[in-house]
Amino acid sequence: MTMTKKLITALLLMLFATLGFSDETKTIKAVLKDVTVFFRGAELTHTASAELTKGENEIIIENISPVINSNSLQIKISNGVIVSSFEYSIDYLTDKLQNTVTQKIKDSIDFYNDNLITITTETRINNDMLAFLKQGVTHNITVAEKSLAVEELNKNIDVFQKKALEYTTAIAKLEKEKAVIGEKINRLKNQLAQEEIKHGKNSGILKLKLSSPLAVKAQLTIKYFTASAKWTPFYDINITSPEMPINLITKSKVQQTTGIDWNKVKISLSTGIPNSGRIAPIFTAWFLREKDAQQKRQDDFEMAQNSISYATIKESAKQEESMGDYVVYEENQLNRIFSIDIPYTVKSDGKEQVIELEKQIITGAEYQYYCAPKLDNETYLIAEISGWEKLNLMTGQANITYDGTYLGQTTIDAASTNKKITLTLGNDRRISVKREKMQDFSSVKFLSTDTKVILTYKITVRNNQNKDVTMILKDQYPISTNKNINVELLEQTTKPTTNRKDIGVITWEENLKAGETKEYFISYSAKYPKDMILNL
Repeated sequence: MTMTKKLITALLLMLFATLGFSDETKTIKAVLKDVTVFFRGAELTHTASAELTKGENEIIIENISPVINSNSLQIKISNGVIVSSFEYSIDYLTDKLQNTVTQKIKDSIDFYNDNLITITTETRINNDMLAFLKQGVTHNITVAEKSLAVEELNKNIDVFQKKALEYTTAIAKLEKEKAVIGEKINRLKNQLAQEEIKHGKNSGILKLKLSSPLAVKAQLTIKYFTASAKWTPFYDINITSPEMPINLITKSKVQQTTGIDWNKVKISLSTGIPNSGRIAPIFTAWFLREKDAQQKRQDDFEMAQNSISYATIKESAKQEESMGDYVVYEENQLNRIFSIDIPYTVKSDGKEQVIELEKQIITGAEYQYYCAPKLDNETYLIAEISGWEKLNLMTGQANITYDGTYLGQTTIDAASTNKKITLTLGNDRRISVKREKMQDFSSVKFLSTDTKVILTYKITVRNNQNKDVTMILKDQYPISTNKNINVELLEQTTKPTTNRKDIGVITWEENLKAGETKEYFISYSAKYPKDMILNL
């Protein structure tokens, strides 16, 4: 190399050093700082720091989820560093997250698969030997019929029985071993699937080209959305007795399979659902069409089933702060957010992590006894909560405990337009109800062209408790959908508190004194053509 060429090379090297060009690619690991979990999906925020030279830099960031919406990627860098370009990909080749537990499970599966091969071979050999034995004995018996004595024939049969029993027993034993090993392999495969979710091989990586005005240590913030996480609200409703307030505990179930564990991360729970290309609706022409009458009746009937009592609504809810030092409740124009200051760890195994959000005390609940003897003779204790919309509840399942006993689940429907939430606390046999047909006040009459049926029922209610109770009793009469069918609720019916003529349900709501017995009557008639058959 001539002196001139050496000088040019030295000058170029100095120039490249000054401009900061480097062919070195740095690999750094991002740290997950906080997560906002939606009802479906989550937004993850990572941070990282990188030593940058002046000019162009290329870095690779690891520990990114392999299941993200790449369009949602947001990258912010401090100190005036500019992102020239970025590329997100998944590392399928490098088994960086393989752990000893996963390897042991795979080794065990291989071991049992080898055993299965041996068992299959031994089973086939025993089956072949058993078939060969049968073939030989059949031949000997055929020959014996011609030349062998009876004693020789019996010896052949004894040998066959002994050897056949040995082979059959061996085959049965091998089949049993095969079944046991098959179950072990299935369990190991299920365990391996869980481990691979928790310690998945695939890793998301982010390749960045950065332009830095100076040699600096830059701080990076990376945000993205993933659909592989969710949270579900649920409630624990604890009732000690009708005289005591109701304890309502709001909880959440958080689960994720993002491919990375959330280790001691700040978690926020949002009631929002990220927009997935949805567009605000606009009106089109509204053409009126007649609704099917039967469907309308069904809709009305189902709507009515949500209502137990028609009494005056009273406001009765009061809130009490819980976990106030750890859960911050926010509400913006679009959704609500629970910010949890205590760092939580949620593994990437799809298992539910329960997080308590808040406690509330509900006072003034109304307790009543309810029975619809036409459907069920059992009497149920009902708790009705008014003003529930002030509790800021979300739709979810609620576990009900009464006096220390778990009663089951109910559903809280936050979209309901009802002014009360009704909780069924169980049946109480101290309130007995009996419904019977009154034969003397029921009849069938055949007129010239019609049939007229009168049906009367007596309902007897007795309060066997030593205290007064509020009782809600319901019964039903049919509704006509045919102009040739005339249904009438007769005056013999005990005057109801309410009569829903649209669905044919009457309600008696009144107090029963301790030890008191009351009788109620429902009587109705149906007149219809003789050739018509009705289910009454």
